[in-house]
Amino acid sequence: HFGDDAIFMDVDDIPAGVDFVKFLENEVQSCDVLIALIGRQWLNVKDEHGNCRLDNPNDFVRIEIATALERDIRVIPVLLGGVGMPQVGDLPENLQALSRRNGIAIKHDSFHRDMARLTRELEGALEEAEEIRTVKAQKVKEELEGKEKTAREVTTRAVKERSGVSQNSLGIEWIKIPAGRFTMGKKSIAPWRDHKPAHEVYLGSYFVGQTPVTNSQYGEFMQAGGYKDERYWSEKGWGWCLYYGITQPTFWDDHKYNSPDHPVVGVSWYEAHAFCKWAGCRLLTEAEWEKAARGTDGYLYPWGNEMPRTSLANFYLEMGTTYVGKYSPMGDSPYGCVDMSGNVWEWTSSLRKKYPYDPKDGREDTNVDGARVIRGGSWNTDENLVGAFFRGKSDPSNSDSDLGFRCAMDAD
Repeated sequence: HFGDDAIFMDVDDIPAGVDFVKFLENEVQSCDVLIALIGRQWLNVKDEHGNCRLDNPNDFVRIEIATALERDIRVIPVLLGGVGMPQVGDLPENLQALSRRNGIAIKHDSFHRDMARLTRELEGALEEAEEIRTVKAQKVKEELEGKEKTAREVTTRAVKERSGVSQNSLGIEWIKIPAGRFTMGKKSIAPWRDHKPAHEVYLGSYFVGQTPVTNSQYGEFMQAGGYKDERYWSEKGWGWCLYYGITQPTFWDDHKYNSPDHPVVGVSWYEAHAFCKWAGCRLLTEAEWEKAARGTDGYLYPWGNEMPRTSLANFYLEMGTTYVGKYSPMGDSPYGCVDMSGNVWEWTSSLRKKYPYDPKDGREDTNVDGARVIRGGSWNTDENLVGAFFRGKSDPSNSDSDLGFRCAMDAD
């Protein structure tokens, strides 16, 4: 009725080699409803050592129910075989609240009626959870849009002095990344991984856009005649634009992707480069992108080292883009950059070359043709590609539905 993808079944869905306690806690954190199936032997069932399972703090069932109760989500005891609700005194301390949750009995002689009731309860609980999520998301969005921080105001004033009116009229919020060293890349034993070796890189201070460039912002470039003005384009980009008759991003008219506050997608590297030149800024180098995403503590993801989950980023959902900042502040980078994991891949200025990173080896030459580095993963990639260290690549003419960019500017 609800589909296999909507249901998590503890043991069957735990990947090999992961910490099952952390994995179960993370999965229950993202659930809207937990169903506890309680039969006659539920309280007394033994493990392979002859010990009562509920007495073990690492028991799967106990971890899941305790986490759900702590989150205060809907926990529905489903009573099978005529069993009654467990009493408070029969339960471990962190499960005692279960005895106060209203259960549903499934009986043999009224099976279909009982299951229909359970289905209705689940549908109602899921609808309620979605409404709460929508309200919270809107609140976070409004807070993000309406928030005025003194530090950011100072940064914005500094950028105005440097960049002129055209850039600031776009409403780009800038974050200053301080000069210093950070760890770039990640150790890996796999010989084909090109995000190794991990190495230190020094960068001067720079400004980075808090969000990827949105459809609304990109639309101003189009309205200003950006596709008709050779001044903003690289030589190869201008030739590509004229040859193919490019006048807008590939998915500009697709309602799935063109909401004003969603990141622009379907833009080639040539288009991203032209927009930045028009706006008085530039694309991030891949080193700048990685530092803005993971900070100086070597985090694996913008939010830290916790495994990705769908409350932190838009990935592997096959639903398209989401508005920028939807996962803020939980999914933000240490500097406050949003959407640096998931939502859209982001073009960088860098050619795809092996590590260690060296900006003087030709990889930052914007007049050379070749595959450019893309970063961050997207709504259309799995959790293995959204790490802050992961390097993707794409031909500069590619304009996929999950490919966007953000801007940068020198601060010194």
